[in-house]
Amino acid sequence: MSDGVEISLGPLEPMPVILDLCAGGEGIIARAYPGRVIGVDSQISEINAARPKCPPRTIFLVGDATRTQFVENTFEHVTVFFGLMYVKGAEAKRALVAEAARVLKAGGRLHIWGAPVPPGDDVFGVAVTVTLPGGEVARTGYRVRGEGREQNLETVREFAAAAALEVEVEDDHGDWFYLRLTKPKTSHV
Repeated sequence: MSDGVEISLGPLEPMPVILDLCAGGEGIIARAYPGRVIGVDSQISEINAARPKCPPRTIFLVGDATRTQFVENTFEHVTVFFGLMYVKGAEAKRALVAEAARVLKAGGRLHIWGAPVPPGDDVFGVAVTVTLPGGEVARTGYRVRGEGREQNLETVREFAAAAALEVEVEDDHGDWFYLRLTKPKTSHV
């Protein structure tokens, strides 16, 4: 496990409904943007863990983040907060990013926070301290076995390019990264 990551989440503008993919566990995005989040997670156990920590108006759906049932061009913001590392296989990760691009409105943004996961079957983890927009501090950790879950900033950037998303902001902190990707206003994804 890494020594620890500190992240401060700021406001997202415009502030309509946010789609949070891989939203279970701590429900960080739902806690950061109360009443604005629809969270999708494939595991009911992860949703059940997040629900008591999140505002009551948070909507959680059990589903496949690589194939949601949302209409194209629906959301201004889609988020993946340390969730991509739980998606097994490069093709599934690529499909998740492509699905995020599909449901984004033209000019919308995909926000991905993640950690580089090395190849192999060793357990990899990262401790995260998050300061939410209202000042609340949440401490959590994310851990996976590396086999089939490897990722790094370069591979995630490649998934974004394949989905016709443009890099607007790229922050590489070594043991974690953040990408803000934009769907071009002329995109037909």
